Amino acid sequence: MLLVCSINELPESLVRGTHRKWRKLVKDLTIPRRHVMQKLAVTMLNIIDHLHIEVVIENVRKAAFWKEFAREVSQCRDYPDFGRMLLMLQTMILPCYIDNTWLLNNLSTWKDKCQNAQSAGSIETLIEELMDSIFWVKINELWNAPMQPELGLEWKTWRQDAMKLFFSCPSTYVYGNTGPNNVSGSLVVGNEASGRYSKLEICKAEICATPKLSQNNVIEVDFKSYQESIKSQPPCKSYKVEELNTVAGSSESQSLAKTCNWFVDDGSDVKLIQSSQGDIFPKTVRENRVLLYTQNELEGEELTRKLNDKRIRLNGNRKLQQAKGNTAMEEELAALGDVWHHTFSYITSMSLKCAVDLRIPDAIHSHGGAITLPALAVALSVPPSKLPPLRRLMRTLVQTGCFSKRRLSDGGDETYSLTRLSALLVSSNSATVSPFVQGMLHPLLIDSWHSLGRWFRDDADGSPPTPFAADHGKRFFEAVRERREFAAEFNAAMASDSRTVGELLVKHHADVFDGARSMVDVGGCTGALAAIVAEAFPHVKCTVLDLPHVVASVAVDAQTPTNLDFVGGDMFELIPSADLLILKWILHAWNDEESIKILKRCKEAIPCRERGGKVVVIDIVLREEEATESPFFFDMLMMTVSGGIEREEREWKKIFAGAGFSEYKLRDLGVRSLIELYP
Repeated sequence: MLLVCSINELPESLVRGTHRKWRKLVKDLTIPRRHVMQKLAVTMLNIIDHLHIEVVIENVRKAAFWKEFAREVSQCRDYPDFGRMLLMLQTMILPCYIDNTWLLNNLSTWKDKCQNAQSAGSIETLIEELMDSIFWVKINELWNAPMQPELGLEWKTWRQDAMKLFFSCPSTYVYGNTGPNNVSGSLVVGNEASGRYSKLEICKAEICATPKLSQNNVIEVDFKSYQESIKSQPPCKSYKVEELNTVAGSSESQSLAKTCNWFVDDGSDVKLIQSSQGDIFPKTVRENRVLLYTQNELEGEELTRKLNDKRIRLNGNRKLQQAKGNTAMEEELAALGDVWHHTFSYITSMSLKCAVDLRIPDAIHSHGGAITLPALAVALSVPPSKLPPLRRLMRTLVQTGCFSKRRLSDGGDETYSLTRLSALLVSSNSATVSPFVQGMLHPLLIDSWHSLGRWFRDDADGSPPTPFAADHGKRFFEAVRERREFAAEFNAAMASDSRTVGELLVKHHADVFDGARSMVDVGGCTGALAAIVAEAFPHVKCTVLDLPHVVASVAVDAQTPTNLDFVGGDMFELIPSADLLILKWILHAWNDEESIKILKRCKEAIPCRERGGKVVVIDIVLREEEATESPFFFDMLMMTVSGGIEREEREWKKIFAGAGFSEYKLRDLGVRSLIELYP
């Protein structure tokens, strides 16, 4: 039977465990702000979708501009950032379509509000004001205007990829209509500090599976177009809250009640809809109406087909163990599924490496972004006899998010497309990470993992410091120097990562270089990062410091920036003087004592803080509450191969203090962090 009651009538444990927890999150200014930011980022991208569909401005809608815009929106971290993106929209796209009266009377005030936005509610108000000022009649006249081909599939991919950058936790969001009359949707989560009612609904950060849904099914939560996927599903039932008591007693509710014993919190802070069995599914709360999507409505080909960037896998997942009402057998099967997942996770890595070795991303990119399996086999020079295995490889890579798959509407062959992940593997991409994948999955690094258990049991005096040393009789970097082929591959991997970090720095953290006239990339290898900085800031004298044999292997040519030099030396002995020093992935390779020694040399090489001296450390800061496992995988890699360590913030503090630094600042840089150290 359907349970509909006020929050005050619910069991105390349920109130504490659900509603009060979410009230705290929504009002908090740190944790839940990320959820609000996610919604605002999608709202911004929805505006672009609408403008793109209706072909508003032909001469400015260039692919590169939209790609950069999508990235910038996805990386907004505070409300003024969204205000800045709104200003960009108004300046670059909409001037011809904004009411002149609004321009004269409100534009100046509106711009000030954008620059000083301090809440989600204020951003939503600014969006509404902007969209209300547009001549929709004039836009609608362009409905049949020719669509620019350069933005078709590419914009869709970029938009989804930009969203994936931002959505790091498996929260479930449902968005409203994005038409002219409702650009930002109309969903409700809670009250903002401004007093405005925010238009965001958070269903829950975890999704639990029922036994029926856990049988090797995959359900995708598409943050872009969830409502489009619902259109192909059986129509859902819509009830007003006050009608649910009547419906609850009807025969119609009996089948629904078997799987969905819903309750509705009618409080003003949070509207959360949940099955009494703990099953959480996407739902919409709009105008005091509750749309209930039952289990059958969530199944079907449409949701399974959309396996692009964000998916929730319900296949023996540990979340099944958390679902209420599961039998002991179901919990045991779920645990077995977890064991299988961990046991065979290496197949994910090896399949990815195979894709890079075969250059599958390059083939898809060269084919216009989408390719059929037969065409892919031809492009890869795969013999016809290997076509069935190639299909199985691609099927696995689609399941793991490397590629997306789509069946043509005319019933033709399936086509495979790049996702954000595989786009980073295209070799023509200046920030390609293909060399990094190949370097990190080299057999020399993989083999030592088989010795990990034996190494733990070795308690003899003078035992090897790492499983790698136990296997090879020498430390990792000694082996690298002796094996030229692997050294070249390893250096290419590090250079690939440095280019990625370098582009992130100059595009999104350029203020790090404010006031700097000189920079040294300590342990900068081939100078990939320093070269990007040198090109972006010609006034900064850039130097790469590395061991003499590394510097000697660097080929300096006409493309090398004139403000970039290479110096051979030992960072433990002397570091060239500069305003700014960068240590990217250096300190994690050394123990605390060695790291303190390196940082002391750095402190000697920079001026005082008043004269702009600082050290920038780019490394991992471990946080046990992290949603991603990658930082901890890297810590295990350092322990097994090089003997290094990834540190928690308290461990970093100890090192910084030991080296004599007085202050540091932390910024997120994806899996890693950017740490600014001041003497």
